[in-house]
Amino acid sequence: MAKILLITNEKNFNLYILESVKKDIDKVRDNKAVKRIKTSIGRLAERIPNKPEHWESIKSCENLFELKIKPYRLGCYKKENNILILHFWRVQKNMSKQKRADIEKACKIAQEVKDEFERLVRRK
Repeated sequence: MAKILLITNEKNFNLYILESVKKDIDKVRDNKAVKRIKTSIGRLAERIPNKPEHWESIKSCENLFELKIKPYRLGCYKKENNILILHFWRVQKNMSKQKRADIEKACKIAQEVKDEFERLVRRK
């Protein structure tokens, strides 16, 4: 059972993150990158990015989106006004097999935590 942490519920969206993703972000050594990631997460609570180069639907998995923060990606599951950040990875140039593997992993995690997340947001 994954531990889901509430980041914020004061703006337009209730934003949650898996504890394992938070730990992965905290392990990034580049302080500027960490600041960019946290700023983007904060903006996500206010609005969904309207540019596809920043926020793209993952077509192979329902309600799953990819938030692009160069050179990182956040896999996000969206249910109504609730967003769960469930996967974090670094993108490397010309590594399409790795990108596909990370997207498949995000889909798998989404399937594993979807019911628990939906029960959590239904109670709120």
